[in-house]
Amino acid sequence: MAEFGFKSALEALRQLDEAHQEKLLADIAKKKPELAAALKSALFQFEDLSDVNDRGFQVLWGKVPENTWLMAFRKANNSLWIKLRSCVSDRVYLRFKQQFEESGPQPMRKVIEAQQEIMQVAEQLKSSGHLVVVTDTEDPLV
Repeated sequence: MAEFGFKSALEALRQLDEAHQEKLLADIAKKKPELAAALKSALFQFEDLSDVNDRGFQVLWGKVPENTWLMAFRKANNSLWIKLRSCVSDRVYLRFKQQFEESGPQPMRKVIEAQQEIMQVAEQLKSSGHLVVVTDTEDPLV
């Protein structure tokens, strides 16, 4: 699929609720499993962790070693920093931020690997219902 077609398909999938996404991805996987896997991977990326429920983020935080988080946060957006700040104690946040600032630049390859490691755990938690991604197309969590 051409890059434009992939982006269009991804954007269309993002407009659907999770149940419809899964059904459509299953249908795509019957004919093009590689495409379905690529779309599924692109649907839920590291930056999207800022959109997960707080309790799910806390569980994820506890399941991933802090060194992995330190590496992954090299390319974290501001909303992910805000999510972290709201989900951990002041002491944990300040210690993490200090360690982050003290560690120097890292190879991009290591940053991507750390983000992928976190996303593997996030996918497992999402599948088990311990992590919920809150999107505009879903009902708000109350």
